[in-house]
Parts: sequence; C-alpha cells; structure tokens
Amino acid sequence: MTNESENTPHFHALIPFGIFIGIYLGTGFYLELSGVKMGFYQLPGPVAAMVGVAAAFALFKGSLEQKFNTFLTGCGDKNIMTMCVIYLLAGAFAVVSKAMGGVDATVNLGLTYIPAQYLAAGIFAMSAFISLAIGTSVGAIVALGPIAVGLAEEGHLSLALVLVPRLWGGDVWGQFVYHFRHHDCQHPHARCQYARQI
Repeated sequence: MTNESENTPHFHALIPFGIFIGIYLGTGFYLELSGVKMGFYQLPGPVAAMVGVAAAFALFKGSLEQKFNTFLTGCGDKNIMTMCVIYLLAGAFAVVSKAMGGVDATVNLGLTYIPAQYLAAGIFAMSAFISLAIGTSVGAIVALGPIAVGLAEEGHLSLALVLVPRLWGGDVWGQFVYHFRHHDCQHPHARCQYARQI
C-alpha cells in the first residue's frame, strides 16, 4: 500500500519541466520581440534545464542524497543514454557533412532532379526511410534537418511546411513502423503492444 502511494503519478511532478520550458521559451520570445537576432539561441538549453533541475531539488521531499540518487539513476537510464549518443553522433555527422560541402551538394542534386512541387513529399519519404532504417526519429531529424532547411530555402518553400509535417512527420512514421515491425510483434496474427500504446 505504501509503495503504491509513493509511485502514484502527481501533476506537480511536471512543475520543473514547466519551469524549464517557461524560461527557455520566455527568454527566446522576449529576445526575438526585442529585436535580438536568433533570440532562441542566446540562452543555452542546458542553462534553462539546470534551473528546472534546481527547482526539482527544491520542491520535492527527501534528503539531498536521495534526490541526487534519483536524478542520476534517471540520467543513467539506458534509453536516455542511447538517445543522447544517437543525437551526438547524428549531430557530428550533420556538422561534418555541412563542413565538407555534402549538404550543399545534396541540396543542389535534389533541386536539379526533383521538381519543386515534389520536394516536400521527397523530404517526407527520405525522413521516413532513414528513421525506419535506424529505428529512431531523433537521429534522422538531426541528420536530415540541414538538408531539409537547405531544400526549403532554395526551393522557396515554407520552412514550417517542410520541417513540421514533412521532416518530423516522416521521422515519427518511420520510427513507428520500425517498432511495429521489429520489437513488439511476437506472432504474425498478434496485436502489437506498441500499436496499443499509441
């Protein structure tokens, strides 16, 4: 009975996350409206995250040692570490590709052979394929993001139209199909747990 009450989800557990989002977005919007160029990049995300972490330490009960143990256990979870490694490697790939001219070459190749009206659909297909191949949307978004932005700018397409429904939508679709196909289906006629969760 005690364990159930201790593990019951509470809304106040999201307060530190709300503080992080509020500080990061609030600072970004304020700087953008003040005329600062690239206002959202002026406050590093880890700084806002540390404010949220400090708020969590201040709000929740328990000794400082218990709070540190809980925090470090969560940070060391294998799923979180895997996502961080994928994000770092995909970011390194994107930076190296851009530095050696790979992003510009890919954008020019796409604009040469793909009509402008099909660029958005092509970005969706590429992001879905990459996400399906590697099994994660995070790595695909980071790796394909610079190419999608370049195609949108050179093809005079709406950046919001390309990044949100095409790039992000394709990545999520590819990741869903990957999990649906590889992880949770034990039998061809079985219903997948991943599909039921969504």
